[in-house]
Amino acid sequence: MIADGFHLPDAVLRAIARTKGADRLLLISDLSPAGGLPPGRHQWGRTAVELHADGRISLAGTPYLAGAGHLLNHSIPLFARATGWSLSEAVRLATESPERFLGLRTKPSGVEFATGEPCDVVVFSWNPAVGPLQIRAVYCPERFYDGAHANTVLRAGLR
Repeated sequence: MIADGFHLPDAVLRAIARTKGADRLLLISDLSPAGGLPPGRHQWGRTAVELHADGRISLAGTPYLAGAGHLLNHSIPLFARATGWSLSEAVRLATESPERFLGLRTKPSGVEFATGEPCDVVVFSWNPAVGPLQIRAVYCPERFYDGAHANTVLRAGLR
Protein backbone atom coordinates (compact mmCIF):
# COMPACT_ATOMS: atom_id res chain seq x y z
CA MET A 1 0.00 0.00 0.00
CA ILE A 2 1.28 3.49 -0.80
CA ALA A 3 0.58 5.77 2.17
CA ASP A 4 1.97 9.04 0.88
CA GLY A 5 -1.07 11.27 1.33
CA PHE A 6 -1.74 11.37 -2.43
CA HIS A 7 -2.60 7.87 -3.64
CA LEU A 8 -5.12 6.94 -0.94
CA PRO A 9 -7.08 9.14 1.49
CA ASP A 10 -6.74 8.46 5.23
CA ALA A 11 -10.20 6.86 5.42
CA VAL A 12 -9.18 4.30 2.78
CA LEU A 13 -5.89 3.60 4.60
CA ARG A 14 -7.88 2.95 7.79
CA ALA A 15 -10.38 0.68 6.04
CA ILE A 16 -7.68 -1.38 4.29
CA ALA A 17 -5.59 -1.66 7.48
CA ARG A 18 -8.61 -2.81 9.49
CA THR A 19 -9.72 -5.27 6.79
CA LYS A 20 -6.34 -6.78 5.88
CA GLY A 21 -4.52 -6.68 9.23
CA ALA A 22 -0.77 -6.42 9.76
CA ASP A 23 0.00 -9.91 8.41
CA ARG A 24 -1.47 -9.12 5.00
CA LEU A 25 -0.19 -5.58 4.45
CA LEU A 26 3.04 -3.93 3.39
CA LEU A 27 4.04 -0.31 2.87
CA ILE A 28 5.90 0.71 -0.26
CA SER A 29 6.98 3.98 -1.85
CA ASP A 30 6.08 5.34 -5.25
CA LEU A 31 9.12 7.58 -5.46
CA SER A 32 9.57 8.77 -9.00
CA PRO A 33 12.79 9.98 -10.66
CA ALA A 34 11.70 13.57 -9.88
CA GLY A 35 11.67 12.79 -6.15
CA GLY A 36 14.15 14.89 -4.25
CA LEU A 37 14.38 17.57 -6.92
CA PRO A 38 13.22 21.12 -6.21
CA PRO A 39 9.55 21.93 -6.88
CA GLY A 40 8.79 22.85 -10.49
CA ARG A 41 8.55 21.27 -13.93
CA HIS A 42 10.82 18.33 -14.72
CA GLN A 43 11.22 15.76 -17.48
CA TRP A 44 10.60 12.12 -16.63
CA GLY A 45 11.73 10.43 -19.79
CA ARG A 46 9.52 11.97 -22.48
CA THR A 47 6.87 13.03 -19.98
CA ALA A 48 6.73 16.50 -18.44
CA VAL A 49 5.81 16.36 -14.77
CA GLU A 50 5.35 18.95 -12.07
CA LEU A 51 6.75 18.42 -8.60
CA HIS A 52 4.69 20.34 -6.06
CA ALA A 53 6.07 21.71 -2.78
CA ASP A 54 4.14 19.04 -0.81
CA GLY A 55 5.87 16.21 -2.71
CA ARG A 56 2.98 15.38 -5.05
CA ILE A 57 3.97 14.81 -8.67
CA SER A 58 1.42 15.44 -11.40
CA LEU A 59 1.48 15.33 -15.16
CA ALA A 60 2.51 18.88 -16.04
CA GLY A 61 -0.43 21.23 -16.38
CA THR A 62 -2.98 18.66 -15.16
CA PRO A 63 -4.39 17.49 -11.82
CA TYR A 64 -3.48 13.87 -12.66
CA LEU A 65 -1.18 12.05 -10.24
CA ALA A 66 2.10 10.89 -11.76
CA GLY A 67 3.83 9.70 -8.59
CA ALA A 68 5.23 10.89 -5.32
CA GLY A 69 8.37 12.69 -4.30
CA HIS A 70 8.54 11.13 -0.84
CA LEU A 71 10.42 8.19 0.59
CA LEU A 72 9.06 5.90 3.28
CA ASN A 73 10.26 8.31 5.97
CA HIS A 74 7.12 10.31 5.09
CA SER A 75 4.80 7.36 4.52
CA ILE A 76 5.51 5.41 7.72
CA PRO A 77 4.38 8.12 10.18
CA LEU A 78 1.54 9.15 7.85
CA PHE A 79 0.21 5.59 7.91
CA ALA A 80 0.57 5.41 11.71
CA ARG A 81 -1.35 8.67 12.19
CA ALA A 82 -4.05 7.78 9.66
CA THR A 83 -4.73 4.31 11.09
CA GLY A 84 -3.96 4.75 14.78
CA TRP A 85 -1.35 1.99 14.55
CA SER A 86 1.92 2.44 16.44
CA LEU A 87 5.04 3.71 14.73
CA SER A 88 6.74 0.34 15.34
CA GLU A 89 3.85 -1.48 13.61
CA ALA A 90 4.13 0.89 10.64
CA VAL A 91 7.92 0.40 10.47
CA ARG A 92 7.41 -3.38 10.37
CA LEU A 93 5.03 -2.96 7.41
CA ALA A 94 7.83 -1.22 5.49
CA THR A 95 10.65 -3.57 6.54
CA GLU A 96 9.71 -7.09 7.67
CA SER A 97 6.51 -7.40 5.61
CA PRO A 98 8.18 -6.82 2.21
CA GLU A 99 10.99 -9.21 3.21
CA ARG A 100 8.43 -11.86 4.13
CA PHE A 101 6.44 -11.26 0.92
CA LEU A 102 9.58 -11.64 -1.22
CA GLY A 103 10.71 -14.72 0.71
CA LEU A 104 13.81 -12.98 2.09
CA ARG A 105 12.94 -13.25 5.80
CA THR A 106 14.31 -16.49 7.14
CA LYS A 107 14.45 -15.56 10.82
CA PRO A 108 11.73 -14.63 13.29
CA SER A 109 10.90 -10.96 13.84
CA GLY A 110 13.01 -8.78 16.07
CA VAL A 111 16.46 -7.28 16.11
CA GLU A 112 19.01 -9.98 15.44
CA PHE A 113 22.63 -9.17 14.81
CA ALA A 114 25.15 -11.91 14.21
CA THR A 115 28.85 -11.64 13.57
CA GLY A 116 29.65 -11.97 9.90
CA GLU A 117 26.09 -11.50 8.63
CA PRO A 118 25.11 -8.50 6.50
CA CYS A 119 23.07 -5.93 8.34
CA ASP A 120 21.40 -2.70 7.22
CA VAL A 121 20.26 -0.36 9.96
CA VAL A 122 18.55 3.01 9.58
CA VAL A 123 18.72 5.26 12.64
CA PHE A 124 15.96 7.85 12.81
CA SER A 125 14.19 10.19 15.16
CA TRP A 126 10.58 11.28 15.03
CA ASN A 127 8.80 14.33 16.27
CA PRO A 128 5.07 13.78 15.53
CA ALA A 129 4.58 17.57 15.37
CA VAL A 130 7.07 17.78 12.49
CA GLY A 131 5.81 14.78 10.50
CA PRO A 132 8.39 12.70 8.64
CA LEU A 133 11.03 10.52 10.24
CA GLN A 134 14.36 12.34 10.42
CA ILE A 135 17.05 10.00 9.09
CA ARG A 136 20.16 10.33 11.27
CA ALA A 137 22.39 7.54 9.98
CA VAL A 138 22.46 4.49 7.71
CA TYR A 139 24.68 1.50 8.42
CA CYS A 140 25.25 -0.83 5.48
CA PRO A 141 27.69 -3.72 5.31
CA GLU A 142 31.15 -2.16 5.60
CA ARG A 143 29.75 1.41 5.19
CA PHE A 144 28.39 4.14 7.41
CA TYR A 145 26.52 7.25 6.27
CA ASP A 146 25.36 10.02 8.54
CA GLY A 147 23.51 13.33 8.33
CA ALA A 148 22.43 14.60 4.92
CA HIS A 149 24.46 11.89 3.17
CA ALA A 150 22.29 9.23 4.85
CA ASN A 151 19.21 10.70 3.14
CA THR A 152 21.05 10.70 -0.20
CA VAL A 153 21.94 7.03 0.26
CA LEU A 154 18.32 6.10 1.00
CA ARG A 155 16.99 8.17 -1.91
CA ALA A 156 19.46 6.61 -4.36
CA GLY A 157 19.10 3.09 -2.99
CA LEU A 158 22.89 2.70 -2.79
CA ARG A 159 24.30 -0.40 -1.07
